[in-house]
Formats: sequence, structure tokens, C-alpha cells
Amino acid sequence: MAACSRQGKRAKVILSNVTNVYSNLALEHWILNNWKFSKFDCLLVYRNEPCVVVGRFQNTWREVNVSRAKRQGVSIARRVSGGGTVYHDLGNVNFSFFTDKPSHCPAKNLHFLSRTLNDRYQLTVDPNKRHDLFIGDKKISGSASRIIRTVSRLLKLYFTRQFVLVTKLSRKFPVLAEMGRKRKKTNIIDATEIKKVSKTFARGEGPDLKSIQDKKLKRELIVKEKLNAQAIRSAAFNQLLLPEERGCLEADEGERTLKFKQTDIVKHVDVGSARKHFSLNLPHHGPYRCAYSRNGRKLLIGGAKGHVATFDWQTGQLGCEFHAKETIRDVVWLHNRDYIAVAQKKYAYIYDGQGTELHRLKNHINPVHLDYLPYHWLLVSTGATGFLKYHDVSIGKLVVELKTRLGQPHSMTHNPWNAVVHLGHSNGTVTMWSPSMKEPLVKMLCHHGPVTALAVDPTGRHMVTCGLDKQMKVWDVRTYKESLAYYSHRPGSNLAISQTGLLAAAFGGQVWKDAFKTKQKAPYMSHLVEGAVIEGLDFANFEDVLGLGHSKGFTSLLIPGAGEANYDALELNPFESKRQKQESEVKMLLNKIQPELITLDQGHIHQMKEEVEEKPLDSLEHKELILKFKMKGKNSAKRRFHRREKHIHDEKRQKVRAALEKAKKEKEGIPEEPRTILDRFKYKEA
Repeated sequence: MAACSRQGKRAKVILSNVTNVYSNLALEHWILNNWKFSKFDCLLVYRNEPCVVVGRFQNTWREVNVSRAKRQGVSIARRVSGGGTVYHDLGNVNFSFFTDKPSHCPAKNLHFLSRTLNDRYQLTVDPNKRHDLFIGDKKISGSASRIIRTVSRLLKLYFTRQFVLVTKLSRKFPVLAEMGRKRKKTNIIDATEIKKVSKTFARGEGPDLKSIQDKKLKRELIVKEKLNAQAIRSAAFNQLLLPEERGCLEADEGERTLKFKQTDIVKHVDVGSARKHFSLNLPHHGPYRCAYSRNGRKLLIGGAKGHVATFDWQTGQLGCEFHAKETIRDVVWLHNRDYIAVAQKKYAYIYDGQGTELHRLKNHINPVHLDYLPYHWLLVSTGATGFLKYHDVSIGKLVVELKTRLGQPHSMTHNPWNAVVHLGHSNGTVTMWSPSMKEPLVKMLCHHGPVTALAVDPTGRHMVTCGLDKQMKVWDVRTYKESLAYYSHRPGSNLAISQTGLLAAAFGGQVWKDAFKTKQKAPYMSHLVEGAVIEGLDFANFEDVLGLGHSKGFTSLLIPGAGEANYDALELNPFESKRQKQESEVKMLLNKIQPELITLDQGHIHQMKEEVEEKPLDSLEHKELILKFKMKGKNSAKRRFHRREKHIHDEKRQKVRAALEKAKKEKEGIPEEPRTILDRFKYKEA
């Protein structure tokens, strides 16, 4: 490292001897986020071995032939700045300028480089308005920049405002002739690889369509073959484009993964994964409830004594933090990371991303549990009054409130597959509810005491319950029968299921693997928080992370194999930008499902209703009444017939009498006054 002065500010020059692209980009990123450039500027110079560097917002599969790069041993990396995709090798020199915003001037940086090249190597390098360098009509350098606001990485959620800018210029001196050529568009995947993978999904040769003479059958077979070919191609693309597989802990012979501690895991994982394990020491506001956003990026914590905070748990950037000054029983995210719902002592409240109170839901009195149905935009609450309430947050109206008639529920969750709400009650029963029905869809007796915790797996096939009888049971929702039962040394207060089917229980911080298939002898992992009671559990989507909310604060655990390795960016995108978040919100609102469609069996919605022919009354055949003479008595057929006839004649007599009285009054000219309930208070004339 060398130091020099430039325009009144000192400057540091760093020459990297490392040629690994990942190390150099990591160094560049670390300098950008950790150094302050108010008193000095910095210049980083480095070279890389053969590699392809992709811009921040580019699609790697569209820009790079990944399979060919792997065969040739060319590394692929992504930088933090924008710009296009470039190729680096040892004949390529990279310059990174670091400065603060007041001192930022790209033209001066380019002038400094061009003057140095012209004086040292007797070249005629000229910059242009787009901050590129040319020798004649040949482009030898491009540039990309990034302006960020620095954020403190302390877990105390303290941040400062300081603007930092990084500009990166790339040079390829030995291959100047190739820089003027236009870049050829590469295919995402080679056609030969698609054919190879497609053979594994093929079902043999199709029928000989030329020999079929029936036109209708031939047309149906053609359509069927097209659909089969499309399915095979989609399966091949899925296997090639989603190469990531989830990992897990594997113990050697004679060892058990249950004995692995978090400190041992942190020592043997990479730096990025090790940073995901942390603890927040907040002993004065607990116990805490926790919830991750649907894309796994944001974390929401709420202490029972009023403390609420949201932040990006990977970078430490604070979203909001406030004190409600009253008891908090539950917290939940709404449709995106800018809105949260909090169950406080008397009502449920909705806050925005800055901690500003937006709504006080007066209809949700004394809420105890909150849940959110993302595809229906429904906030669900239940409280001490025993009512289950559905609130549409898109229009701000209460949809329906259902009386459970079973007192205050001890637990609540919803089935991700069909959005049916599950409630656990004090008499050991679990009820399933839909907003279109006043009575529960299903009522199951699960425990001999109160049901303290509920969870449903993402496929909607298995339900896990915990009770005060110290049992954890697995139920098959399709048959409503008990599949497996586990016994614990203490009742479980909370349950959580990951995207890959790992089951986390609050007693002892245990995590079970394959708990739905066969009965496991021991947990997969365990973590004990000494002197604390675990109150909240939640898995982070697309991350191998489990959040524990307890009486001492919050702890983030590394659970290998918990998160889904591949994500669908059109459904949930962990790296979505502000524009993508706005677009996804509009799409979700347009695709909103009405509450009336929440049913146990989602398959009957698309079925056609059978029409029943309604015959007119005139066409109905009137059967003659045949009197059966049996034993004498009051209930004989004859007596029943006469009683019916008597009632009919009495009704006719009353109608005739009323008509005669009305005609008599009209003839005498007596007006008919309407009678009301207040007529009894009128004075009677003598």
C-alpha cells in the first residue's frame, strides 16, 4: 500500500498480488463498505485469471455460455457495480477508484488514466462522454459505477448517512483488435445438452400418425404428443437451469448430528454463512416473537413488553424500531416488507416500514394470535373473546367474524395449500375454518389437554400438533388420522416447518428431519438457550437459518438443508429491487383470490356443476290419496286427513270474514287507520 496526495486529499494506492477474481471482488466490496473516504481517496489495482464478470443487474444465463465456461475452466463472478459482462485475464488490468460524493468526478479519473498511459507508453488514448477510453476507433476500456449509502453493521441497528462511490475501469492491452468486434449472443443452454437430458425423460417412441385414418383420433394424438414434448422440454430445462441442491449435515460413523454445536458449524462454513449466526441480547423486553418476510430477507421481532423492530438481518440495515408502551402478543408481516401487523393489548394495529401507525383495527378486540393469507390479502386474528375474524387489508374492511364457541384458542396457523385456518383449543380439539362457513369444516380431537402449538407443512398434507400432555403428534390431513407420535420432557409452545420439511419444536430448540415419513429416534439438531424460554420460531425462506425468539432476545441458528436451494423470481425474489417489489404487489393484487374460494378440497372449484332439470308444477303427476284402513286410533290415516281438511277450511273462513268486514267498512265510509305499537298510549274518548 502506498500513500500520496491528490487535490488536497490524501490517497491510498493498493496493488493486489492475488489473481483470484472472487478474492479481488471481495476486497473491493469490503473496502467500499468499511472505509470512510471523507479524508482520503483510494485506488485499487488488480488482475484476474481467466474469468467472466457479470454486471449487478444482468442475467448470467443470458450473457454467458455457462457450460462452455465450465469446460474451459473459466470462473464466473458478479460485481456490485452495474454495466455489462466483461472477460478478464492476466492481460487485463482493473482500476477501482473509491471516493466520497463531493470529490467524485469521472472525467478527472479518466484524464488521470489517459495522461498516464500517453506519457508512459506513448499511446494516444482519448476519453469520450460515456467515460470510455479509445485508441483511434478501438475501444480499450469501459466503466461502471455504484453509489451507495454506508450502513453500520452493528446489530444495535445504528446507521450513518455517508455517500461512497466506486468506479471500475477494465483494460485488455494484448487483445486490442478484438475489442472493436461486436459481442455475439450466446444461447442459454447448448442444444446438445438439452437433447441428452430430454432422453432421460422420454417415454419411448410415439404412435405412427401416418397410419391412422380416423381424423378425430389423429388430431387428438397430435395434440397429446405436442403436450408430451413440451413437458419433456420443460423438465430438461428445469434440471439444467436449477442445478443447486440442498445440503445437510452428515455425521461420520459413530457420531450423531445432534451433537454438533453452532460454534462447530460456524468454524467450518464460509464467511458469508458464518455471519448468519448471531444473537441479540435484549433481556428487558422479552420474550420475543419473530417472523421472517416471505422472501426471507427481512426480520420482524416483537417483545412482550412493547419493543418492535424490523431490519435486514443479512446486512443489519434497520427498517424501523419503536416501543408500543403496552403488551404485544403477536407480530406478522403483511403483503410486503413495508407493512406489519401487531397484536397489542386491546386492539390490532398496522404499521408501515418507518414505524408509523397507519390503522387501528377496532374490530379485532384483545387479539392473541395473528396470521396472514398472502394470496387472499386477509389478516386473520383470534383473541380472548373466542371470535375468529377475517380482515381484507386491500380494501380495509372486515370480511366476516366467526364465533368458535370454544373459548380463547391456544394456537393458530393456516394451511399453505388451501388457506384453511387451523385453531387449537383448550379441550384438546383442532378445528378448521373457512370464511364462507359459520361452523368448522373439521373438528378433531388431538390431545387430552390444551393444544399449545400447530404447524402445517408446505404441501398441506401433514399437520403437527403439541399439547400440554407432552406429546407431539403428526396427522395426515387427507385422512384426519394420526401418523406418528413423539414424546417430550416438556410441552411445546411453538412449532415451525421449513420449505424442505424440517420440523422445529420449541422444547429444547430441537429440529427434526424426515419427521413425517418415519418415526425418528433422535432429533436432527438441537440448540439450548440457557436460562431462557423459547417463545417464537420461524424459518427463513431460501436460507438455512432458523430464528429463535426467547426471553433473553433473539438468536439466529444455522440449520443446513432448511431452505430451498432454487427460487422462482416470479413468485418470491430474495434479491428484488424497489421496482420489482412494486410490480409484484400489483400482480398479487390483480391475482387476488376471493375469500369464498377457501375450501378443504381445491379440486372441486374447477368442476362443472351438474344441472338438474326442473319440471313445472303443471307437469307433475298428482297421485290420488289412497286411504288405508288400519286399526282405530288418533293417528289413523282417516283422522289425519280430516284434521288437514279442517285446518284448510278454517283458513278459508278467516279470509272470507276479513274480506266481508273490509267491504262493510268501505260501504259505511269509515277510514281504516293503521295501528302501531304506540296506540296503547292514546287517550280514549268518553
